[in-house]
Amino acid sequence: MKEGDTTFTAGEVKFAVDKGTVPYLAEAVLDYTKTWVGGGFTITTPRQGSCSSCK
Repeated sequence: MKEGDTTFTAGEVKFAVDKGTVPYLAEAVLDYTKTWVGGGFTITTPRQGSCSSCK
């Protein structure tokens, strides 16, 4: 963590976000999925804009 980071706690999970990213996470949903090859977090946010160069 760096000075100025914001920390959030969801259940038993604690995570830090830099201050420049915090506004983009409004209404975001953090989800953890576990599969037979491992697991990982996904973040879904309605503030995500469309991207013409994204595939």
